[in-house]
Amino acid sequence: MKRTLCLCLGLALLTGVAGAQSLGAIARKQREQKKKPATTSRVFTNDDLTTPTDYNNGAASTGAAATEKSAESPDAKAADTKAATPEDKAKLIAEWRAKIDDQKKAATLLERELDVLQREYKMRIAVYYADAGARLRNQGQWAQEDAKYQADIAAKQKDAVAARQKVDELREQARKAGVPSGQIE
Repeated sequence: MKRTLCLCLGLALLTGVAGAQSLGAIARKQREQKKKPATTSRVFTNDDLTTPTDYNNGAASTGAAATEKSAESPDAKAADTKAATPEDKAKLIAEWRAKIDDQKKAATLLERELDVLQREYKMRIAVYYADAGARLRNQGQWAQEDAKYQADIAAKQKDAVAARQKVDELREQARKAGVPSGQIE
């Protein structure tokens, strides 16, 4: 009886060790697969892509048309700014910073006007609903004024969003012109 018990325990241990070895082998294989570099991906640049105007005009990206486009492209401007003197770079940075700051001020002003308009609207609602007599007497007038306020608020929101997008566009244009993003802020 002891012999069969020992034999059973011995077999259980052996199968457990064999299973652990196979798990170790699996782990080694997975580590090797992680070490292998993933497939390389291709990076597309503006030079690799054609613009929609190329397709619409039927122009090929070769010859004189390509020369004209490359002279106007932001990449060509960036190459010019890299070869510029430090004074020219400082002047370029100052110009872009001024443009972006002006647009930021305009966006901030629009957001402030929107905030004031929304607060006025909330105050107007609070006053209107506090007076039951006014609600009964001026329902039609209230509906017209309410629609006007909501339209004004929606227009201000649209303008504020457009102004913020313009700031982002100017930053992107500055980056394409060769101005470091840390210099713009």
